[in-house]
Amino acid sequence: MNITRWLALSACVLFTGACALISSDPETKRVEGPQFEAEDYARNAKEYFDAGDWARAREQWQRQLEKQPGEWMAELGLASADHWIGSAALDRGNGREARQLLTRSLEGASRLWDGTLEKDTLSATPLPKAQWKAALYVALNRRALADLGTLEGRALREEAARRGRHEPTTVEMLQRAERAESESRKLLSGASELFARLRQMEHPSPEVILQTAELQQRTGDVAAAEAGFRDWLGLSAASLTQWKAQFDATSAVDDAKLRKAQREVIRGKIRSVESKRIAVLVRLGNMAFDRGEEILKHAGVVPSAEAARDAKRCFSLAVDDLNAAFATDENRIDLLLKTAQCQGRLEQWELGLANLQRYKQARAQRGDAFDQDLAAASRLEAEFAAKGRLRRSANVP
Repeated sequence: MNITRWLALSACVLFTGACALISSDPETKRVEGPQFEAEDYARNAKEYFDAGDWARAREQWQRQLEKQPGEWMAELGLASADHWIGSAALDRGNGREARQLLTRSLEGASRLWDGTLEKDTLSATPLPKAQWKAALYVALNRRALADLGTLEGRALREEAARRGRHEPTTVEMLQRAERAESESRKLLSGASELFARLRQMEHPSPEVILQTAELQQRTGDVAAAEAGFRDWLGLSAASLTQWKAQFDATSAVDDAKLRKAQREVIRGKIRSVESKRIAVLVRLGNMAFDRGEEILKHAGVVPSAEAARDAKRCFSLAVDDLNAAFATDENRIDLLLKTAQCQGRLEQWELGLANLQRYKQARAQRGDAFDQDLAAASRLEAEFAAKGRLRRSANVP
């Protein structure tokens, strides 16, 4: 198994959606102004896409298609750009723009996918028509549109509740909500089935691993979800190492302008990886905490030694994951509060107190108003301090 090549592929698919190596040759820089060769547009598109400038990447792929009508990879580029622009619109709450772009992306990817999947992502990668890549965007768009439909249905139901059942438009609004939610369920089912097929490929894409794990968690298959998330963490750690090595390698680039451009792109990749890692680590920490709480809930007032041991194992795992997330971004002070809560379950009163104090100090430095989180921190602080004193007094001869 060519693991190095797989990791390189994984980083490209997960964090950019396309694999365009960053060249140190000044002659391969983005070509500005009048263009005459399709290859120029393709190169520009990949570089813009790598930099997260999806709109400009899309424009370059469109120009490539004017020179090379029907070029498969350029068509896939359009679909991938539409997906990420649409996803960004969805994150901003612009449902109309998101639906238009995600639908266009789904239609484009669907035209390119012939319904088959290669056995191995590695052997498929050099081919001009790697079907699994088109299938990936079919699945991604189905899920994004499913999420959008769920949000639209929820918004319609909330508006109907505000208007009251006697309003003439309420029934029609509830019917629209039901249609949106029904379509959402169909799209999510289709996405789940396709992600499951993609997950069965040899060397599956990290994005597939992540998406599958999220869907497994949603459907209650917690053990499989956790395994998937940890698989993804391993791949993303390797990708981080590769991006950092590429950053170091830019020191050998003589052209200062090109070196700066390369470093900006790589910094963006590193930030993207780290951001996703934090989200996954926090998710894993919350999953482990919830699992520990569930064990104690069913163990009764006095848990058995086995139940207590299993619960503590979960809380310890939660602390490890949350600490790893905080180490990546110390601005996430909210993690200190959750970690302290886990440490309380482990009877680590001093460690919990230290995190609670750091949390409250950080909130004070930001000038935050008093809220329910600060109230919870104060309650835990008083509880931990009292239990710590009790433990110390019990140990006094």
